[in-house]
Amino acid sequence: MNSLQRIQPLVFPIEKVIIPEAISFRLNNGIPVYLIEAGTEDIMRVEFTFRAGQVKEYLPLLASTTNMMLTEGSQNYSSEELNRLLDYYGVFLNSSAEKDNAGIVLFFLSKHIQKVLEFGREILFHPVFPEAELNSLMKKRLRWYLVNKEKVQNLATDQFFESIF
Repeated sequence: MNSLQRIQPLVFPIEKVIIPEAISFRLNNGIPVYLIEAGTEDIMRVEFTFRAGQVKEYLPLLASTTNMMLTEGSQNYSSEELNRLLDYYGVFLNSSAEKDNAGIVLFFLSKHIQKVLEFGREILFHPVFPEAELNSLMKKRLRWYLVNKEKVQNLATDQFFESIF
């Protein structure tokens, strides 16, 4: 084992980087779509991005908390049902709320696109915000916010944006 740890792996230079061009088009309802066909993998990534985020907040944490609550239930599914279905179809969901945008990203096998888009629609257009889950999340988020607002990275980021805008 020690002899293996002393042998450095070979390093090979990258010969050619190919960045595929994005194909852009609009759906019938005017929503822009950007498509990158980057191989033959059976994995898809669908990203829903909105002009939202912290600049639209009237209370601290509102954008990110709203985004985190999207999977806590909908008109047709409880939180448990929704998360169980996403798990069943192998969906990895990542939500984000940045300074000037917010959204969700879904990674999944392409054969499940129809079901995943149905769940995406349910999450984005029919969420419910159960009071018990919201209260629990808000308590956690408040503690997190109070700790993180004192961290150097967050202080520097806030100062950076203040100086620019």
